[in-house]
Amino acid sequence: MMRYKSLTWGVFTILIFGLTTIYVSKIVNANNGDSINQEAIKNNYLWAEFEAQEFGRNGDVSQSLGTTYYVDQSLGNDSNPGTTENLAFKTIQKANQIINEGDIVYVKNGTYDENITVTKSGNPNNWIVFQAFPGHKPFVRGTQDGTFRVSGNYIKIIGFRITSTQLGSGIHVGNGNHHTKIINNEIHDSGCGGISGQETDYLYIEGNIVYRNAFKAPYQCSGISIYQAKAFDNKPGFHNIIRGNISYFNENKLPRENGKVTDGNGIIIDDFRHTQGQGQTSKYTAWTLIENNIVFDNGGRGIHVFQSDNVVVRNNTTFKNLKSDNLEGTLNGEISTYFSSNVHFYNNIAYAANKSKKTFVDDYSQNNKWDYNLSYNGSILINDGHSDASLGKNNLIDFNPLFVNPSIIHGVANFRLQATSPVIDAGTSMSAASSDFNGQKRPIGSGYDIGAYEFK
Repeated sequence: MMRYKSLTWGVFTILIFGLTTIYVSKIVNANNGDSINQEAIKNNYLWAEFEAQEFGRNGDVSQSLGTTYYVDQSLGNDSNPGTTENLAFKTIQKANQIINEGDIVYVKNGTYDENITVTKSGNPNNWIVFQAFPGHKPFVRGTQDGTFRVSGNYIKIIGFRITSTQLGSGIHVGNGNHHTKIINNEIHDSGCGGISGQETDYLYIEGNIVYRNAFKAPYQCSGISIYQAKAFDNKPGFHNIIRGNISYFNENKLPRENGKVTDGNGIIIDDFRHTQGQGQTSKYTAWTLIENNIVFDNGGRGIHVFQSDNVVVRNNTTFKNLKSDNLEGTLNGEISTYFSSNVHFYNNIAYAANKSKKTFVDDYSQNNKWDYNLSYNGSILINDGHSDASLGKNNLIDFNPLFVNPSIIHGVANFRLQATSPVIDAGTSMSAASSDFNGQKRPIGSGYDIGAYEFK
Protein backbone atom coordinates (compact mmCIF):
# COMPACT_ATOMS: atom_id res chain seq x y z
CA MET A 1 0.00 0.00 0.00
CA MET A 2 3.04 2.20 -0.43
CA ARG A 3 5.05 3.79 -3.16
CA TYR A 4 6.65 1.00 -5.21
CA LYS A 5 5.54 -2.53 -6.04
CA SER A 6 6.70 -5.65 -7.92
CA LEU A 7 6.46 -9.17 -9.64
CA THR A 8 7.80 -12.76 -10.21
CA TRP A 9 7.84 -16.25 -12.16
CA GLY A 10 6.15 -17.90 -15.18
CA VAL A 11 6.43 -20.46 -17.97
CA PHE A 12 4.16 -23.18 -16.69
CA THR A 13 0.92 -24.14 -15.08
CA ILE A 14 1.45 -26.26 -11.98
CA LEU A 15 -0.55 -29.41 -11.25
CA ILE A 16 0.17 -31.26 -8.04
CA PHE A 17 -0.79 -34.82 -7.20
CA GLY A 18 0.20 -36.05 -3.75
CA LEU A 19 3.94 -35.61 -3.45
CA THR A 20 4.57 -35.44 -7.17
CA THR A 21 4.75 -32.11 -8.96
CA ILE A 22 3.97 -32.10 -12.66
CA TYR A 23 4.67 -29.02 -14.73
CA VAL A 24 2.53 -28.62 -17.80
CA SER A 25 3.42 -25.91 -20.27
CA LYS A 26 0.59 -23.73 -21.47
CA ILE A 27 -0.40 -23.89 -25.10
CA VAL A 28 1.22 -20.98 -26.86
CA ASN A 29 0.90 -19.48 -30.28
CA ALA A 30 4.13 -20.13 -32.15
CA ASN A 31 4.05 -16.68 -33.71
CA ASN A 32 3.78 -14.62 -30.58
CA GLY A 33 3.95 -16.82 -27.49
CA ASP A 34 0.63 -15.71 -26.04
CA SER A 35 -1.41 -18.24 -24.15
CA ILE A 36 -4.33 -19.32 -26.30
CA ASN A 37 -6.01 -21.71 -23.89
CA GLN A 38 -8.33 -19.06 -22.47
CA GLU A 39 -11.56 -17.88 -24.02
CA ALA A 40 -12.81 -14.33 -24.12
CA ILE A 41 -14.74 -13.31 -21.05
CA LYS A 42 -18.50 -13.66 -21.26
CA ASN A 43 -20.36 -11.86 -18.52
CA ASN A 44 -23.03 -9.32 -17.82
CA TYR A 45 -20.59 -6.44 -18.31
CA LEU A 46 -20.26 -7.31 -22.02
CA TRP A 47 -16.49 -6.80 -21.90
CA ALA A 48 -15.38 -9.86 -23.84
CA GLU A 49 -15.15 -8.25 -27.26
CA PHE A 50 -13.31 -5.24 -25.90
CA GLU A 51 -10.78 -7.36 -24.04
CA ALA A 52 -9.97 -9.35 -27.16
CA GLN A 53 -9.55 -6.19 -29.18
CA GLU A 54 -7.38 -4.29 -26.71
CA PHE A 55 -5.12 -7.14 -25.62
CA GLY A 56 -4.81 -8.65 -29.07
CA ARG A 57 -6.20 -12.13 -28.51
CA ASN A 58 -7.53 -11.93 -32.03
CA GLY A 59 -5.15 -9.42 -33.58
CA ASP A 60 -1.87 -10.95 -32.37
CA VAL A 61 -2.35 -14.09 -34.41
CA SER A 62 -2.10 -12.10 -37.64
CA GLN A 63 0.57 -9.72 -36.37
CA SER A 64 2.88 -8.70 -39.21
CA LEU A 65 6.28 -9.57 -37.79
CA GLY A 66 9.42 -7.51 -38.08
CA THR A 67 12.91 -8.92 -37.59
CA THR A 68 13.58 -11.99 -35.46
CA TYR A 69 16.68 -11.80 -33.30
CA TYR A 70 18.39 -14.54 -31.31
CA VAL A 71 20.37 -14.34 -28.08
CA ASP A 72 22.66 -17.16 -26.90
CA GLN A 73 24.68 -16.50 -23.77
CA SER A 74 27.15 -19.35 -24.32
CA LEU A 75 27.71 -19.27 -28.10
CA GLY A 76 26.65 -15.78 -29.14
CA ASN A 77 28.64 -12.62 -29.77
CA ASP A 78 27.36 -9.05 -29.72
CA SER A 79 29.37 -8.40 -32.87
CA ASN A 80 27.13 -10.83 -34.76
CA PRO A 81 24.06 -9.60 -36.68
CA GLY A 82 21.84 -11.63 -34.32
CA THR A 83 19.41 -12.63 -37.06
CA THR A 84 20.12 -16.39 -37.09
CA GLU A 85 20.66 -18.97 -34.36
CA ASN A 86 24.26 -19.53 -35.48
CA LEU A 87 25.00 -15.79 -35.42
CA ALA A 88 23.18 -14.89 -32.25
CA PHE A 89 23.87 -12.01 -29.91
CA LYS A 90 25.41 -12.75 -26.54
CA THR A 91 23.34 -10.32 -24.46
CA ILE A 92 19.69 -9.38 -24.32
CA GLN A 93 20.70 -5.76 -23.97
CA LYS A 94 22.32 -5.79 -27.42
CA ALA A 95 19.02 -6.84 -28.97
CA ASN A 96 17.17 -4.32 -26.82
CA GLN A 97 19.27 -1.52 -28.30
CA ILE A 98 18.26 -2.21 -31.91
CA ILE A 99 14.70 -3.54 -31.73
CA ASN A 100 11.85 -1.85 -33.57
CA GLU A 101 8.11 -2.34 -34.03
CA GLY A 102 7.15 -5.96 -34.66
CA ASP A 103 10.54 -7.43 -33.72
CA ILE A 104 10.88 -10.63 -31.68
CA VAL A 105 13.89 -11.44 -29.51
CA TYR A 106 14.30 -15.17 -28.79
CA VAL A 107 16.56 -15.89 -25.82
CA LYS A 108 18.21 -19.29 -25.30
CA ASN A 109 19.20 -20.94 -22.04
CA GLY A 110 21.88 -19.37 -19.92
CA THR A 111 22.34 -17.04 -16.97
CA TYR A 112 22.16 -13.43 -18.09
CA ASP A 113 23.49 -10.97 -15.51
CA GLU A 114 21.76 -7.98 -17.06
CA ASN A 115 19.30 -5.20 -16.44
CA ILE A 116 17.09 -4.53 -19.45
CA THR A 117 15.33 -1.18 -19.73
CA VAL A 118 12.82 -1.26 -22.60
CA THR A 119 12.09 2.26 -23.83
CA LYS A 120 11.14 1.59 -27.45
CA SER A 121 7.52 0.91 -28.42
CA GLY A 122 5.61 -1.33 -30.76
CA ASN A 123 2.15 -0.53 -32.07
CA PRO A 124 -1.25 -2.28 -31.82
CA ASN A 125 -0.48 -4.61 -34.73
CA ASN A 126 3.27 -4.98 -34.21
CA TRP A 127 4.23 -5.59 -30.60
CA ILE A 128 7.85 -5.88 -29.50
CA VAL A 129 8.38 -9.34 -27.98
CA PHE A 130 11.07 -10.67 -25.62
CA GLN A 131 10.55 -14.40 -25.39
CA ALA A 132 12.31 -17.56 -24.27
CA PHE A 133 13.41 -19.69 -27.22
CA PRO A 134 11.00 -22.66 -27.55
CA GLY A 135 11.88 -25.32 -24.99
CA HIS A 136 14.23 -22.98 -23.11
CA LYS A 137 13.94 -21.06 -19.86
CA PRO A 138 16.70 -18.43 -19.69
CA PHE A 139 17.57 -17.01 -16.28
CA VAL A 140 17.89 -13.22 -16.15
CA ARG A 141 19.54 -12.01 -12.96
CA GLY A 142 19.39 -8.26 -12.50
CA THR A 143 21.93 -6.56 -10.29
CA GLN A 144 20.41 -3.09 -10.21
CA ASP A 145 16.97 -1.59 -9.53
CA GLY A 146 14.73 -3.95 -11.46
CA THR A 147 15.70 -6.67 -13.93
CA PHE A 148 13.22 -5.80 -16.70
CA ARG A 149 12.04 -2.18 -16.60
CA VAL A 150 9.43 -1.41 -19.24
CA SER A 151 8.47 2.14 -20.17
CA GLY A 152 7.72 1.50 -23.85
CA ASN A 153 4.27 0.61 -25.21
CA TYR A 154 3.03 -2.64 -26.77
CA ILE A 155 5.68 -4.83 -25.15
CA LYS A 156 5.55 -8.55 -24.26
CA ILE A 157 7.84 -10.47 -21.90
CA ILE A 158 7.27 -14.22 -22.13
CA GLY A 159 8.79 -17.33 -20.59
CA PHE A 160 11.75 -16.14 -18.51
CA ARG A 161 13.06 -17.00 -15.09
CA ILE A 162 13.83 -13.67 -13.43
CA THR A 163 15.30 -12.35 -10.21
CA SER A 164 16.53 -8.98 -9.00
CA THR A 165 19.38 -9.44 -6.55
CA GLN A 166 19.17 -5.91 -5.19
CA LEU A 167 16.17 -3.84 -4.05
CA GLY A 168 14.20 -3.68 -7.29
CA SER A 169 11.42 -5.77 -8.79
CA GLY A 170 11.81 -8.66 -11.16
CA ILE A 171 9.69 -6.84 -13.73
CA HIS A 172 8.64 -3.23 -13.31
CA VAL A 173 6.25 -1.58 -15.77
CA GLY A 174 5.45 2.10 -15.69
CA ASN A 175 6.42 5.69 -16.36
CA GLY A 176 3.15 6.47 -18.12
CA ASN A 177 3.31 3.59 -20.59
CA HIS A 178 0.48 1.35 -21.80
CA HIS A 179 -0.20 -2.08 -23.29
CA THR A 180 2.23 -4.50 -21.68
CA LYS A 181 1.88 -8.29 -21.43
CA ILE A 182 3.76 -10.30 -18.81
CA ILE A 183 3.14 -13.98 -19.57
CA ASN A 184 4.42 -17.33 -18.25
CA ASN A 185 7.42 -16.05 -16.33
CA GLU A 186 8.92 -17.35 -13.09
CA ILE A 187 9.91 -14.46 -10.83
CA HIS A 188 11.51 -15.06 -7.48
CA ASP A 189 13.89 -13.75 -4.80
CA SER A 190 13.67 -10.13 -5.89
CA GLY A 191 14.37 -7.58 -3.19
CA CYS A 192 11.15 -5.69 -3.90
CA GLY A 193 8.20 -7.07 -5.85
CA GLY A 194 7.85 -9.83 -8.32
CA ILE A 195 5.81 -7.98 -10.93
CA SER A 196 4.98 -4.33 -10.36
CA GLY A 197 3.12 -1.75 -12.39
CA GLN A 198 3.15 1.95 -11.62
CA GLU A 199 1.52 4.76 -13.61
CA THR A 200 0.64 2.35 -16.38
CA ASP A 201 -2.47 1.25 -18.28
CA TYR A 202 -3.55 -1.93 -20.09
CA LEU A 203 -1.27 -4.19 -18.06
CA TYR A 204 -1.89 -7.89 -18.67
CA ILE A 205 -0.32 -10.40 -16.24
CA GLU A 206 -1.06 -14.08 -16.90
CA GLY A 207 0.39 -17.49 -16.11
CA ASN A 208 3.28 -16.29 -13.97
CA ILE A 209 4.66 -17.93 -10.84
CA VAL A 210 5.77 -15.32 -8.32
CA TYR A 211 7.39 -16.28 -5.05
CA ARG A 212 9.86 -15.34 -2.32
CA ASN A 213 9.92 -11.65 -3.21
CA ALA A 214 9.76 -8.43 -1.17
CA PHE A 215 12.07 -9.65 1.59
CA LYS A 216 14.83 -7.04 1.37
CA ALA A 217 13.46 -3.71 0.16
CA PRO A 218 12.19 -0.96 2.48
CA TYR A 219 9.47 0.03 -0.01
CA GLN A 220 6.75 -2.36 1.24
CA CYS A 221 6.40 -4.43 -1.92
CA SER A 222 4.23 -7.40 -2.90
CA GLY A 223 4.19 -10.39 -5.22
CA ILE A 224 2.05 -8.81 -7.95
CA SER A 225 1.02 -5.18 -7.70
CA ILE A 226 -0.34 -2.29 -9.71
CA TYR A 227 0.15 1.08 -8.04
CA GLN A 228 -1.50 4.36 -9.07
CA ALA A 229 -2.54 3.31 -12.57
CA LYS A 230 -2.61 6.10 -15.15
CA ALA A 231 -5.26 6.14 -17.88
CA PHE A 232 -4.17 5.97 -21.52
CA ASP A 233 -7.75 6.42 -22.75
CA ASN A 234 -11.33 6.26 -21.53
CA LYS A 235 -12.51 3.20 -23.44
CA PRO A 236 -14.85 0.84 -21.59
CA GLY A 237 -13.86 -2.64 -20.49
CA PHE A 238 -11.05 -4.18 -18.48
CA HIS A 239 -7.88 -2.16 -18.86
CA ASN A 240 -5.82 -4.34 -16.51
CA ILE A 241 -6.03 -8.12 -16.17
CA ILE A 242 -4.31 -10.34 -13.58
CA ARG A 243 -5.20 -13.92 -14.48
CA GLY A 244 -4.05 -17.46 -13.81
CA ASN A 245 -0.99 -16.65 -11.70
CA ILE A 246 0.45 -18.42 -8.66
CA SER A 247 1.68 -15.97 -6.02
CA TYR A 248 3.11 -17.37 -2.80
CA PHE A 249 5.65 -16.81 -0.01
CA ASN A 250 6.08 -13.10 -0.69
CA GLU A 251 6.67 -11.19 2.51
CA ASN A 252 8.02 -7.89 3.86
CA LYS A 253 10.92 -8.63 6.19
CA LEU A 254 12.14 -5.06 6.64
CA PRO A 255 9.67 -3.07 8.76
CA ARG A 256 9.11 0.66 8.74
CA GLU A 257 10.12 2.99 11.56
CA ASN A 258 7.14 1.92 13.66
CA GLY A 259 8.21 -1.70 13.50
CA LYS A 260 5.31 -2.62 11.22
CA VAL A 261 5.03 -3.80 7.64
CA THR A 262 2.16 -2.85 5.34
CA ASP A 263 2.40 -5.20 2.38
CA GLY A 264 3.91 -8.49 1.28
CA ASN A 265 0.58 -9.26 -0.39
CA GLY A 266 0.01 -11.93 -2.99
CA ILE A 267 -1.81 -9.48 -5.28
CA ILE A 268 -2.64 -5.83 -4.63
CA ILE A 269 -4.46 -3.10 -6.55
CA ASP A 270 -3.01 -0.05 -4.86
CA ASP A 271 -4.16 3.57 -4.65
CA PHE A 272 -5.87 4.01 -8.00
CA ARG A 273 -7.45 7.05 -6.33
CA HIS A 274 -3.99 8.67 -6.24
CA THR A 275 -4.11 9.73 -2.62
CA GLN A 276 -0.40 9.24 -1.92
CA GLY A 277 2.54 11.28 -3.15
CA GLN A 278 2.60 13.95 -5.81
CA GLY A 279 1.95 14.03 -9.53
CA GLN A 280 -1.32 12.89 -11.09
CA THR A 281 -4.19 13.69 -8.74
CA SER A 282 -7.20 12.48 -10.73
CA LYS A 283 -8.65 9.07 -9.93
CA TYR A 284 -8.12 6.12 -12.23
CA THR A 285 -11.60 4.84 -13.05
CA ALA A 286 -11.09 2.12 -15.68
CA TRP A 287 -11.98 -1.45 -14.70
CA THR A 288 -9.48 -4.08 -13.54
CA LEU A 289 -10.00 -7.87 -13.52
CA ILE A 290 -8.42 -10.37 -11.10
CA GLU A 291 -9.41 -13.97 -11.85
CA ASN A 292 -8.30 -17.60 -11.58
CA ASN A 293 -5.28 -16.88 -9.38
CA ILE A 294 -3.91 -19.16 -6.65
CA VAL A 295 -2.52 -17.13 -3.76
CA PHE A 296 -1.12 -18.66 -0.57
CA ASP A 297 1.41 -18.34 2.26
CA ASN A 298 2.10 -14.64 1.78
CA GLY A 299 3.02 -12.35 4.64
CA GLY A 300 0.31 -9.84 3.79
CA ARG A 301 -3.17 -10.28 2.40
CA GLY A 302 -3.94 -12.74 -0.33
CA ILE A 303 -5.76 -10.29 -2.63
CA HIS A 304 -6.13 -6.68 -1.55
CA VAL A 305 -7.87 -3.69 -3.16
CA PHE A 306 -6.62 -0.52 -1.46
CA GLN A 307 -8.13 2.91 -2.16
CA SER A 308 -9.09 1.85 -5.68
CA ASP A 309 -12.37 1.63 -7.58
CA ASN A 310 -13.95 -0.52 -10.28
CA VAL A 311 -12.34 -3.92 -9.74
CA VAL A 312 -13.77 -7.40 -10.38
CA VAL A 313 -12.27 -10.19 -8.25
CA ARG A 314 -13.63 -13.58 -9.30
CA ASN A 315 -12.84 -17.29 -9.16
CA ASN A 316 -9.66 -16.96 -7.13
CA THR A 317 -8.36 -19.32 -4.44
CA THR A 318 -6.52 -17.90 -1.42
CA PHE A 319 -5.07 -20.03 1.36
CA LYS A 320 -3.39 -19.18 4.67
CA ASN A 321 -1.98 -15.76 3.92
CA LEU A 322 -1.51 -13.02 6.58
CA LYS A 323 1.44 -14.81 8.16
CA SER A 324 3.42 -11.64 9.08
CA ASP A 325 3.13 -11.08 12.83
CA ASN A 326 3.88 -7.37 12.49
CA LEU A 327 1.42 -6.54 9.69
CA GLU A 328 0.05 -3.06 10.28
CA GLY A 329 -3.61 -2.71 11.22
CA THR A 330 -6.18 -5.19 12.45
CA LEU A 331 -8.56 -5.15 9.49
CA ASN A 332 -6.65 -7.50 7.22
CA GLY A 333 -8.20 -10.40 5.34
CA GLU A 334 -7.40 -13.22 2.95
CA ILE A 335 -9.37 -11.14 0.45
CA SER A 336 -9.93 -7.53 1.43
CA THR A 337 -10.77 -4.03 0.30
CA TYR A 338 -10.23 -0.70 2.01
CA PHE A 339 -11.70 2.71 1.11
CA SER A 340 -12.71 1.45 -2.33
CA SER A 341 -15.93 1.43 -4.33
CA ASN A 342 -17.52 -0.70 -7.04
CA VAL A 343 -15.40 -3.71 -6.16
CA HIS A 344 -17.19 -6.95 -7.05
CA PHE A 345 -16.19 -10.24 -5.41
CA TYR A 346 -17.70 -13.37 -6.95
CA ASN A 347 -16.90 -17.09 -6.77
CA ASN A 348 -13.79 -16.76 -4.58
CA ILE A 349 -12.44 -19.13 -1.92
CA ALA A 350 -10.84 -17.56 1.17
CA TYR A 351 -9.32 -20.15 3.53
CA ALA A 352 -7.74 -18.63 6.64
CA ALA A 353 -4.95 -20.12 8.75
CA ASN A 354 -7.03 -20.11 11.95
CA LYS A 355 -10.07 -18.56 13.59
CA SER A 356 -8.09 -15.51 14.72
CA LYS A 357 -7.60 -14.51 11.08
CA LYS A 358 -10.16 -12.92 8.78
CA THR A 359 -11.23 -14.26 5.43
CA PHE A 360 -13.10 -11.30 3.91
CA VAL A 361 -12.71 -7.68 4.97
CA ASP A 362 -14.58 -4.74 3.46
CA ASP A 363 -13.61 -1.63 5.40
CA TYR A 364 -15.04 1.85 4.84
CA SER A 365 -16.01 1.22 1.24
CA GLN A 366 -19.13 1.76 -0.83
CA ASN A 367 -21.19 -0.06 -3.46
CA ASN A 368 -19.21 -3.27 -3.23
CA LYS A 369 -20.61 -6.73 -3.90
CA TRP A 370 -19.73 -9.93 -1.99
CA ASP A 371 -21.70 -12.76 -3.56
CA TYR A 372 -21.22 -16.51 -4.06
CA ASN A 373 -17.92 -16.69 -2.16
CA LEU A 374 -16.70 -19.29 0.33
CA SER A 375 -15.15 -18.36 3.67
CA TYR A 376 -13.49 -20.97 5.87
CA ASN A 377 -11.66 -20.99 9.20
CA GLY A 378 -11.80 -17.25 9.83
CA SER A 379 -14.11 -14.37 10.58
CA ILE A 380 -15.68 -11.90 8.15
CA LEU A 381 -15.84 -8.14 8.59
CA ILE A 382 -18.06 -5.97 6.45
CA ASN A 383 -17.62 -2.46 7.83
CA ASP A 384 -18.51 0.01 5.12
CA GLY A 385 -19.11 2.84 7.53
CA HIS A 386 -22.23 3.38 5.45
CA SER A 387 -25.81 2.20 5.65
CA ASP A 388 -25.44 -0.13 2.66
CA ALA A 389 -22.99 -2.46 4.44
CA SER A 390 -24.02 -6.10 4.00
CA LEU A 391 -22.52 -9.55 3.75
CA GLY A 392 -23.94 -10.11 0.29
CA LYS A 393 -25.87 -13.14 -0.89
CA ASN A 394 -25.40 -16.85 -1.46
CA ASN A 395 -22.04 -17.01 0.33
CA LEU A 396 -20.84 -20.23 1.96
CA ILE A 397 -19.76 -19.31 5.48
CA ASP A 398 -17.40 -21.63 7.37
CA PHE A 399 -17.64 -24.42 4.82
CA ASN A 400 -14.49 -26.46 4.24
CA PRO A 401 -13.88 -26.29 0.45
CA LEU A 402 -12.31 -29.78 0.54
CA PHE A 403 -9.16 -29.23 -1.48
CA VAL A 404 -7.34 -32.37 -2.61
CA ASN A 405 -4.32 -31.46 -0.48
CA PRO A 406 -4.41 -28.05 1.23
CA SER A 407 -0.87 -27.16 2.24
CA ILE A 408 1.62 -24.31 2.30
CA ILE A 409 4.42 -26.74 1.47
CA HIS A 410 5.43 -25.77 -2.01
CA GLY A 411 5.35 -28.64 -4.45
CA VAL A 412 2.89 -30.55 -2.27
CA ALA A 413 -0.16 -28.29 -2.15
CA ASN A 414 -3.04 -29.22 -4.44
CA PHE A 415 -5.96 -26.78 -4.51
CA ARG A 416 -8.10 -28.84 -6.86
CA LEU A 417 -11.49 -29.89 -5.51
CA GLN A 418 -12.55 -33.21 -4.08
CA ALA A 419 -15.70 -34.71 -5.58
CA THR A 420 -17.70 -33.84 -2.46
CA SER A 421 -16.61 -30.20 -2.25
CA PRO A 422 -19.46 -27.79 -1.40
CA VAL A 423 -18.19 -25.25 -3.95
CA ILE A 424 -18.97 -27.48 -6.94
CA ASP A 425 -21.82 -25.90 -8.94
CA ALA A 426 -22.28 -23.32 -6.13
CA GLY A 427 -21.05 -20.24 -7.99
CA THR A 428 -22.82 -17.64 -10.06
CA SER A 429 -22.80 -17.49 -13.83
CA MET A 430 -23.56 -13.78 -13.84
CA SER A 431 -19.92 -12.75 -13.66
CA ALA A 432 -17.99 -16.00 -13.72
CA ALA A 433 -14.67 -16.63 -15.43
CA SER A 434 -15.34 -18.52 -18.66
CA SER A 435 -12.49 -20.96 -18.03
CA ASP A 436 -10.53 -22.07 -14.98
CA PHE A 437 -6.89 -21.90 -13.90
CA ASN A 438 -5.92 -24.67 -16.33
CA GLY A 439 -7.94 -23.31 -19.23
CA GLN A 440 -10.76 -25.81 -18.72
CA LYS A 441 -13.98 -24.31 -20.04
CA ARG A 442 -16.58 -23.43 -17.38
CA PRO A 443 -19.05 -24.68 -16.37
CA ILE A 444 -18.76 -28.45 -16.06
CA GLY A 445 -21.95 -29.86 -14.64
CA SER A 446 -25.03 -27.90 -13.70
CA GLY A 447 -23.31 -24.72 -12.53
CA TYR A 448 -20.11 -22.76 -12.08
CA ASP A 449 -17.72 -23.81 -9.33
CA ILE A 450 -16.30 -21.40 -6.77
CA GLY A 451 -12.53 -20.94 -6.78
CA ALA A 452 -9.76 -21.13 -9.37
CA TYR A 453 -10.43 -24.74 -10.40
CA GLU A 454 -13.51 -26.21 -12.03
CA PHE A 455 -14.03 -29.78 -10.81
CA LYS A 456 -13.53 -32.35 -13.55
